[in-house]
Amino acid sequence: MKVISTLGPACLTGRFIELCFQHRQPYFRLNGSHLGPWELQTNLEFIKEQSAGQSAVIYLDLQGEKKRIGKLAAPLSLSAGQEVTCVQATETNELQIPISQPELFHAIQSGDRLVFQDAALSMIALRVSQVEITLRVEAAGELRSNCGILIEGRPAAGTEFPAPQKDQIRLAAEAGIDFLALSYLREEAAIKHLRNECDKMAYHPKIAAKIERPEALSNLQKIAEAADELWFCRGDLGTFIPLRELGVWQDRAIAAAKLVSKPVIIAGQVFQHLADHSQPTRSEVVHFHYIKREGAEGIVLSDETAIGIDPGKAVAAIFSLL
Repeated sequence: MKVISTLGPACLTGRFIELCFQHRQPYFRLNGSHLGPWELQTNLEFIKEQSAGQSAVIYLDLQGEKKRIGKLAAPLSLSAGQEVTCVQATETNELQIPISQPELFHAIQSGDRLVFQDAALSMIALRVSQVEITLRVEAAGELRSNCGILIEGRPAAGTEFPAPQKDQIRLAAEAGIDFLALSYLREEAAIKHLRNECDKMAYHPKIAAKIERPEALSNLQKIAEAADELWFCRGDLGTFIPLRELGVWQDRAIAAAKLVSKPVIIAGQVFQHLADHSQPTRSEVVHFHYIKREGAEGIVLSDETAIGIDPGKAVAAIFSLL
């Protein structure tokens, strides 16, 4: 069972990298949505230094067309009923939410329900203008920089296929990164498009197709055939489809991958409890057993390792279940 650890501020230590190698789990995800070119290069150099001649398998998760807020001066602790303002900016030093994509100010309408951080928080749009949006917090929580933002019930705005993240792909090519994870694709043509971009750089990575939007569900089998690996991402997908359908589609994704002998990886809150606690819940342990039995070949850890309270204990707890 492959355990892919997302690297972030909480786990960028030699000890964490060493622990993963000790358990024969040298799989690391770099989230392109949170890394500029300099940070990406620094992370790659760090992994290389800490691997001590061993082979790390690196996944670069391309941002795709997912919309995100900008940089906050500090995480915002928001209470239910509180009003908060979104402004057009890449970062703010006040109690405001920065949004750098102007198209969101055209897309959001009064009454829309917005979800953040894989639906960990939700807000209702009260007043909307071209430069400012007033929101009322519905589900409280802590809002972090660069988290995803979605308009419930509507696909993310964007082109039919978002332009590849060329700077990231170029860096990936130079570093020889093993996998590119393709976010928010709708159909198999997106995979072919990405392969063509890589071919121009004489770069031939494996491509992991991330299933995280409803349009991809109707093209599941063709996507599985075109990709090298299939990721079933419950976080974003669970904000677009009824939650009661999520388990059904997970089963279908596993079946689609098995039909063409492709690995399928489960992502999104697999061991979310470990982000804040030293042990997983019993439900998470049983769920892990279930997805292994059904044929999943791996999982992706996100908050559990990138920003968790103790990533080393988190992965050690998971490795003990393998």
